[in-house]
Amino acid sequence: MKNTFGAIILSGGKSERMNYPKAFLEIDGVTFLKKLIDIYKEMLSEIVVVLNDELSQEKWKNFSDTIDTECKIVLNHHSEKGKFYSLQLGVKKITSEYCFIQNVDNPFVSSFTLNSLMKNKNPNGITVPMHNGKGGHPILVSKNVIEKISLTEDTKQHLKDFYWSFSIKTAEMGNDSVLMNINTLEEYEKFVAIKS
Repeated sequence: MKNTFGAIILSGGKSERMNYPKAFLEIDGVTFLKKLIDIYKEMLSEIVVVLNDELSQEKWKNFSDTIDTECKIVLNHHSEKGKFYSLQLGVKKITSEYCFIQNVDNPFVSSFTLNSLMKNKNPNGITVPMHNGKGGHPILVSKNVIEKISLTEDTKQHLKDFYWSFSIKTAEMGNDSVLMNINTLEEYEKFVAIKS
């Protein structure tokens, strides 16, 4: 099963609303990125991390050095091209039959969620985790979708619009963690306050 599923962790943007790299924000002393890598590593053998190239600079070296050497690192030198472009960079490195697409600002994924999505995999499309009628993250895409992402020339298109062109299967989750993400410093501070 480990070889059937892979993951792309997207951290190729500039985190402009946060004014700090989301990948290196911390939960309980562990960065978002490290937390995600550790969870996926327990279950998958192929993990691709797409990083904004600025995160490879010297001032972030202490953080970037903590990225597991077993991960494939792809640097996005054109973050202005948007999330779809980052995803295209990632899928070019994926060899797995199915792939989780994980945003770094949604670090609350659990092994339960990943197992549920794998059990409900969609051979020709996408599986989306749901909670109370709302779709969340991460999504699981099939080889068919991976190939289409790689071949699409329009790098500016919106991911949701692209996804709706495929067969979509849903998997109900028992909690709202699949809906949570952190986009602003205020959201992060609120989350930290709840945790402490």
